[in-house]
Amino acid sequence: MYNETFKLSTDIADAWIIGEKGAYDYAYGGTRKMATDASDDAVEEELFSLMHYESHFKNCLINQAIEDGALDKFSAELPKGFMNSKVGGGRCLFRPKSKTIDQILSDPSHENFEKTIMVLFQEIGGLLNKKNGRIKLTPDFGKFSGVSDILGVFTPHVLGIRCEDGGCGGKSSYTTTGIISALETLDVHSYKDRSVTLIGSDGALGIDVADYFLTNSYAHTQVCDVVYDKDNIEFPGASSAIGSLPAKWGEFTDPCLRRGGLIVATTVGNELENSNWHIIPEGTLLLEFGQTASS
Repeated sequence: MYNETFKLSTDIADAWIIGEKGAYDYAYGGTRKMATDASDDAVEEELFSLMHYESHFKNCLINQAIEDGALDKFSAELPKGFMNSKVGGGRCLFRPKSKTIDQILSDPSHENFEKTIMVLFQEIGGLLNKKNGRIKLTPDFGKFSGVSDILGVFTPHVLGIRCEDGGCGGKSSYTTTGIISALETLDVHSYKDRSVTLIGSDGALGIDVADYFLTNSYAHTQVCDVVYDKDNIEFPGASSAIGSLPAKWGEFTDPCLRRGGLIVATTVGNELENSNWHIIPEGTLLLEFGQTASS
């Protein structure tokens, strides 16, 4: 696989952008914030992994569906050139330069969020403009569903719609619906009096999954995410702060696995194989990215 990678540095964050090269009209993918202590090597490894195993894979499926005629009856309503376009994988990761900046960029309602992220997006937008649309990004997901408009100030090479205009962070919303449907098929309601552990609960999918459990009377729920730096986390709709368990990048921590009950992981993937899975209590239901395992 051929690709091109760019690194940008600003006063508030370093950013990496990757785009797949080849017989594609452009490369497209999402945007994610990394931990402040993530090494350059870790960021670059994650960048390629997400571009290849997520964006490339999804875009290949879409390319094939269009080629097979899935959208033929809508051709008159679609933008010129869309039906013949081929899209490769892309991705953007950024790493805040301090814990303070990380906290600001983790909360779009923070009074300094917009002016802080604009510093980063100005540089990212400039690079996308220099590439003349060869790489396009979507920085909206979950609670960040309005952020595309900010990047759109600096470049037209951004895909996304604000919530009030009909957008909803669609990719994560559809995936969350699938995760919740799978849980309900597995009789998740029977776990209301048992331990529920939500790993990756601050991510695009995790935020919506957490909202489901915390607003449906799962009283023994605890959360886990590498971005948390407090023992208790406030969630909209929750009557009180929720306990936060230790997190580690690339694996599920022992305190999470030992709780048993129901464990829902909305993470990058491959964490279980790097974890002490043998300590999971018998009878635990583990759902990882839609793949279930029972022990």
